[in-house]
Amino acid sequence: MIKANVEQYWGAALQGLAYWIAYKQQYFDGHLLPEGAIVAELAQLLAVHIPDTKKVECERLYKDREFLVDTNIRADIVISDKPEKNDDYHELIQKIPGSYWKEIVEVKRYEQTFKNIEKDSEKLIKLYSDSQDHHLYQVVVGQGKLPDELFTGD
Repeated sequence: MIKANVEQYWGAALQGLAYWIAYKQQYFDGHLLPEGAIVAELAQLLAVHIPDTKKVECERLYKDREFLVDTNIRADIVISDKPEKNDDYHELIQKIPGSYWKEIVEVKRYEQTFKNIEKDSEKLIKLYSDSQDHHLYQVVVGQGKLPDELFTGD
């Protein structure tokens, strides 16, 4: 088993996400949350818990990071270092697109086909092999279901 160095804010954000999903499941019984709503809620929870030196962004193009440059595929959530106060944020990202990315998050709802989850996993593995200066996360959310393909039952 690989043990990752996960920042503390992830625990609080994921716990909040689990609570929020359970609440929505009870409130809107029988209706699945759209993946975009899950991404937005996780991004808000991360933004609340991250240090002031970091920034959360949603739906950033991978080609901004000079990865998958021939497509318009987007990362669900990107956590980056904020530039110094005297640096203009937009000027900085124009000079070195995507170089400030520190954590990349892909979110998938389990009720979708498992093929989509595998596709995101392959994308993250490719990104890691191209550049190992990121922390990469895949968050798989199941509403009332356990993703059997991800657990061995032990």
